[in-house]
Order: sequence, then structure tokens, then C-alpha cells
Amino acid sequence: RSHSLRHGRRHTRKGERGTINIVNGTPIHERSRNIDNRRSLGHWEGDLVSGTKNSHIATLVDRKSRYTIILRLRGKDSVSVNQ
Repeated sequence: RSHSLRHGRRHTRKGERGTINIVNGTPIHERSRNIDNRRSLGHWEGDLVSGTKNSHIATLVDRKSRYTIILRLRGKDSVSVNQ
């Protein structure tokens, strides 16, 4: 705990992370079979990863080819992600 105080980081325990509800998203179990079977290109999965000192990256993976794009972001707000 004192290490966190010396380095200006907030001390968190497992299970204390907040949950985020996606408002207009489609649940994974309701997606089309075409997407689920990976038969065509162009179906992308995305994820936002937050690191230390306000650093963020976005990962985009094509489900069929597994082609991956990794982007460094300026922030985790929607404007930064959409650019």
C-alpha cells in the first residue's frame, strides 16, 4: 500500500473495478450465425485497453482472418476512439 502512496496511484483491490453497461449493443449470444461461423471477412471485434498514466490503445480484430489493428489513442472518450 505504501508503494501506491509514494507513486501517486490509487490502491484498488480485486473486485473493486466498475462495470460498464453498453446501451445499444447486441449481445454476443444474439449475433448472426454468419458472424459466429467466421465465413466472411469484415466482421470486426474491438476492445479498449487502458494502461498506466492515462495511456490507452484500441484493438480491432477481423473474426475470419484474425487480421489485427492496434491503435494508440489520446484518450478513452468517444471522440478519441472514433478518430
